[in-house]
Amino acid sequence: MSIYDAGWLAKFLDSKNQPQEIKDYLREENKLLLEKIKKGTSLVDFGCGYGRHLELLAERLSYGLGIDINDKAVEQARRNLSKYNHIELRVADCRDLCLRQTFDYAISMNNTIGNIEEKEKVIAEMKKAVFPDGRCILGLYNINSIEPRVLWYEKTGLKIKKVTEDYIETDKGFRSYHFTKEEIIRLTGRCDILSIAEIGYFGFF
Repeated sequence: MSIYDAGWLAKFLDSKNQPQEIKDYLREENKLLLEKIKKGTSLVDFGCGYGRHLELLAERLSYGLGIDINDKAVEQARRNLSKYNHIELRVADCRDLCLRQTFDYAISMNNTIGNIEEKEKVIAEMKKAVFPDGRCILGLYNINSIEPRVLWYEKTGLKIKKVTEDYIETDKGFRSYHFTKEEIIRLTGRCDILSIAEIGYFGFF
């Protein structure tokens, strides 16, 4: 999307642009990842951005792979994670992967799935990426997140075009969905769901 090429991701992750509800969600998401990801395991991050979750988990992973369609984000992730020889970054489309490895975990955090139109394709790729006893983990927003997300996006310079019960859309064509528990189960087939900081969910499948 053009907003990423314009450097929006850096503004998006800048804490001064994040309402308190978003900060609380991001903190709880990180906390749950640290609780759930076991030491000595492997992990692939779908939509890794600047690699912040791989950096968070690097010390406990035997191998980590980050995938993002944005080449500039991957370049920055490589700089951020350059000291970790067991972390790899690739530019690729999460909807159509040809991964030869299989992992203990596949994650997609901070509503990345909500920013992709073909969500089912990403879910299918995540399922293929893990061992039979592996786990996929999603971080998603619910309808309570609308107000803080609108403020968040506006602080990064985006103009809101439309807000519905399903998504927020900007004038640049960026559309970010939010989810009910029922929608998450429909997407994943089966999912254990935890509430996060009142505005989101943590899903395991």
